[in-house]
Amino acid sequence: MVDCLIVELRKRLNAYSGLHKRFGFMTEFDSLTLDDLQKCATHLMESYPDDIEASFVDEFVQIKAILEADQDRTITHTNVLLK
Repeated sequence: MVDCLIVELRKRLNAYSGLHKRFGFMTEFDSLTLDDLQKCATHLMESYPDDIEASFVDEFVQIKAILEADQDRTITHTNVLLK
């Protein structure tokens, strides 16, 4: 029984690790260099070519610049900026 639990937990860990590899930069972008941010955004775009346009990379870089320049870092204010 414990072996089955370990196997299932490893499967879930692998699945979540894959998601984090694709999407994790969206919550950690403030600590990424511009080059790393572009690489991560490009990787996401290439993972979903039918869903994400090529302009996504530049748009995400712009979002980072806007959020870094803005002093109000509350969730409510950030949500307004992203609308």
